[in-house]
Amino acid sequence: RDTKAPQTISDRDRRIPEKKFHRVSHFNPTGIALSAFSTGTNSAPISIASGDFKNDCLMDIVVAKPGADNIALFLGSGEGTFAIQVKIPTGATSTSLSAAIGDLNNDNLLDIAVANSDVDNIGILFGYGNGTFASQITYSIEERSYPNFICVHDLNDDFRLDIIAPAKSRDYIAIYFSIGNRFFGNQLAYYTGYQSASSIVVVGDLNNDHILDIIVGNSNANYLSLYRGHGNGVFYGFIAFPLNGTGATSFVAITDLDNDARLEIIVADSGGDFIAVLL
Repeated sequence: RDTKAPQTISDRDRRIPEKKFHRVSHFNPTGIALSAFSTGTNSAPISIASGDFKNDCLMDIVVAKPGADNIALFLGSGEGTFAIQVKIPTGATSTSLSAAIGDLNNDNLLDIAVANSDVDNIGILFGYGNGTFASQITYSIEERSYPNFICVHDLNDDFRLDIIAPAKSRDYIAIYFSIGNRFFGNQLAYYTGYQSASSIVVVGDLNNDHILDIIVGNSNANYLSLYRGHGNGVFYGFIAFPLNGTGATSFVAITDLDNDARLEIIVADSGGDFIAVLL
């Protein structure tokens, strides 16, 4: 596994076999072989995740597409080829903007979590291990919260994946802790700052205390919202980490850039046309 690569989804080496995650690009000796797979007219694909949903050691691709009332699943056929999309319903006018994958109910089968922006909820699709899924279960965030991102991590060291989604228009992130048996607890809200418009969440151990921290990128504030983990799923109130930019953070990644065994933060500023590296 490439430990230097930014991780959007993590099981902290506990949940998902290594064979289930790798890059999907298909390389050959002369370069990259480009193949196109339709997601539907005006579907506007925006978010991609990959995993083995059929337990056949072939990678599949999940695509969130806000222009349709479903997400697309492309089942891998081997050698970088995929079947035509399978449409998985996410609800009328759901506007799914982000998808994350992980074993959300500890049955050793991959599931999908989706941020449904226009209906203000997160959706969970439990996998059957054969490329099909149970009907979507939803958890409401707040009216007009417009969640636009989602990620899954084990935040409280109970060997269960939890769900985090920013409530972009309500200035907080929503955390749903798994309580087992396919259920998640009531939403816990962490304030991100006045009119911050939180848009991206990254999780990692920033201070090497073996406890996960949360970093939130805000699309309408010139700072990151940083939450230090206290353990057992408890996080301190946010620290505003200043950025010398336009306040239009579009993406955040963390990795060890200088081989000092510490994570650095990389920020993309779409308004200023630059990236910032926080060492």
